[in-house]
Amino acid sequence: MKTRSLRLSGFALLACAAASTLAAQSYDVLIRGGRVIDGTGSPWRYADVAIKGDRIVEVGPIPAEATATRVIDARNR
Repeated sequence: MKTRSLRLSGFALLACAAASTLAAQSYDVLIRGGRVIDGTGSPWRYADVAIKGDRIVEVGPIPAEATATRVIDARNR
């Protein structure tokens, strides 16, 4: 019985940790759906860009649940 309760409590701990990492991110600026040129010589691509402070912290598909102080719709730009 102890083994089963340890497994269940371990599972609950892992579930809580996973839920906290899946929580919506918050950024200062979130630019959605613009053309991104990364400077590597690769062709441009559509992506989202998230900024915190003075740093770009994420480039790529950012979940719709993410929030930001300012959101910029860059589609077709």
